[in-house]
Amino acid sequence: MEEKETNIKIIEPQYQHIKYEEPVEFSSKHRRVKILLVYLGGLITGIILTILCPYVIEKITEQKIKSPQEEVPVDSITVVTVADETESGPYTNNMDNMYEYARREKMKEAQNEKTGEIINEKSFRVFQVQIRGNEALVMGKDSYGDYYGIVYFLVGGSDTEFYDEQIIKVPKGKVVRRIGTYRYFNRDNNYKAVPKIKIVDK
Repeated sequence: MEEKETNIKIIEPQYQHIKYEEPVEFSSKHRRVKILLVYLGGLITGIILTILCPYVIEKITEQKIKSPQEEVPVDSITVVTVADETESGPYTNNMDNMYEYARREKMKEAQNEKTGEIINEKSFRVFQVQIRGNEALVMGKDSYGDYYGIVYFLVGGSDTEFYDEQIIKVPKGKVVRRIGTYRYFNRDNNYKAVPKIKIVDK
């Protein structure tokens, strides 16, 4: 028998020409440099935040606690000087007017020692003595008999020296009269106006 020749073509795969590339791996030196850069970046950022954060917090806090009283043109002398209410008020920027105002207030206080409103208090407790020593913020008694009542500014004689927590009793034959108004800022920077009083003869 005769063998027939067959035309069979062998098809080679088309993808044989594609070369597989190995992934590039960084050396240990490159890794160390990368870690060092990340560390330095974090360190610098932390230093900047440490410097800026307190400053920003301080500015925000100042804005929050700023009270309206800070914008009122109040002379520092007014805070420590007792003054009564008048038509012109206690606040002035003119020195001549201020001295004139103080002079008029002294005259009114002297008059109020005789004709001022009588305060129905028999005793007081001192809780803050002023620089002069003979002036102090005091408290009267409340409805329970404790010294947590109304706050007054008590003026003593020239030879009087008050001290903290002192109990001051009104002697017989004496009365407490309101002679003016004392204005000040407390520790919380709140503006206060309390009766200025003095223990005088009936």
